[in-house]
Amino acid sequence: MSNYPRIFSLSTIGIKQHFNADYLIHPYRTDFSGESGSGKSMVSDMIQLILVGSGDFASSTKGNKPREVKGMLLPNKGKSTFRGYTFMNIEIKPNQYLVIGAYIESTSNQSQLFIMQRGYDWDEPLPFNTPVYNRHLIFDDKIFPLNDITSKIEDSGNGILKRFKRSEYHQKLYDIGILSYDLTKKDILRSYGSILRSFSRGKGFDVDSYSLKNFLFGSEDQNSIKSKYENEIRNINTDFHDHKRYSDEINLIKEKRSSIKDVVKRYSSFIKLFKDYSRTKFAYWNSQKEEADKELVRLNQKH
Repeated sequence: MSNYPRIFSLSTIGIKQHFNADYLIHPYRTDFSGESGSGKSMVSDMIQLILVGSGDFASSTKGNKPREVKGMLLPNKGKSTFRGYTFMNIEIKPNQYLVIGAYIESTSNQSQLFIMQRGYDWDEPLPFNTPVYNRHLIFDDKIFPLNDITSKIEDSGNGILKRFKRSEYHQKLYDIGILSYDLTKKDILRSYGSILRSFSRGKGFDVDSYSLKNFLFGSEDQNSIKSKYENEIRNINTDFHDHKRYSDEINLIKEKRSSIKDVVKRYSSFIKLFKDYSRTKFAYWNSQKEEADKELVRLNQKH
């Protein structure tokens, strides 16, 4: 099973509780921990916003009131409009990155989705050789609107950024292979958003019998997603058991190697002791023979 494409990093600009940050995502497992209100669930919300869009966005946690998309922005004192970005580097091949993200303004709950690459051909995107981080989208220490940032990035030679309508965006990500499902289909888009929310620690995924039945058996598309999800779980379990078996074999080999080294060490000590014993034994019997020869000569001289 291929390890690509994969999420390499998640970046934020002007996002509440995260400010301007770059989070590198471990290829095997990434855990976010922190105190209540530190922004853990917002990580899930940002990933959902980037992949699903604002039209079917719902927060992963249920608070006193629903989290709005524009509520994710960090307020900018003294300004009536404030804005922010959240985007991901998708590693499609080793050291080959495409950027997908969302732009948010405080005047609307609708995000704008974009893709960033090196070239102008959007049918066959040209990936970056190095990741794009938040500093590449900040000019003069300011957060510019998406239309302005597009020309600034191009003028700086740091790549090409293009805004897409949601259906075009999802079709493009599906064609590229970043998305495994065609999210231009409404039922699949809703189910996909529910799955993303279910991975958060929050309560964004309803678990009552009706909701589960509707989610698991509501349509053929949902059944397909469920089947693929179960296959991935089986693959994870298989990988876990294989890892444990390989780990046990490695430990056994290490123990055998240690035992062999101990045997070799003991054998070397035995050879050394045996040589010392043989030399001592030879010297002893040789001295005994010399004494006997001398005694024999004395006896012969007397007679």
